[in-house]
Amino acid sequence: MKNAQDLVIKLRAYGKKVFFVTNNSTKTREEFLSKFNSFGFDVTIEEIISSSYLSALYLKERNFTKKVYVVGMAGITKELKSMGIESLEIGPDPIVDDGNLWLSSAEMHNLTLDTDVGAVIVGFDQFFCYKKLFKAASYLSNKDVYFIATNTDEQFPAERKGFVIPGTGSIVNAVKTAADRDPIVIGKPVPVMFDFIQRSYKVEPNRALMIGDRFVPHLL
Repeated sequence: MKNAQDLVIKLRAYGKKVFFVTNNSTKTREEFLSKFNSFGFDVTIEEIISSSYLSALYLKERNFTKKVYVVGMAGITKELKSMGIESLEIGPDPIVDDGNLWLSSAEMHNLTLDTDVGAVIVGFDQFFCYKKLFKAASYLSNKDVYFIATNTDEQFPAERKGFVIPGTGSIVNAVKTAADRDPIVIGKPVPVMFDFIQRSYKVEPNRALMIGDRFVPHLL
């Protein structure tokens, strides 16, 4: 958005509160802070509301003491760690192609689940695969395990015509289908983020303006 920095400065000069609200779960608030300030926005960490941060906060506010299986990136696991919540290792979890069906393999039959997992968080994961889907759905077969989705964005904006970039929602829906469960959705347009801002910073919804790049995620 052209001249966005000047707009933020002017809004603050008028006494308005400004928040940067993002469904992007791949980074921590600290990483977003560095990025925004490099663009000249001069923001504070309290003004950044991310789906990775609120996903971790959701568990902390419920006195969560177990481990989290994360289908996602380091933005989620770092936010969990900052709140004292342990998560399992993330990253590639490939199936070794030995010419046989993995479902019939010794690896699959010898696979064990961590019995201390009490939540599954699903965000954007560039290494998403069948094995991760298998594990996530298996953990979620226990109805006491929290199922949290950072957001359900169907697609990311594509700069190249004719290409579709699947969003987090495509991964969330795969897990949702396999687990036969609905997730607790943190990101826009679900009210969780807006409720957090309202209660934490005394923002009146009827005096709030949302500016975004797509219509649906920013519909209040």
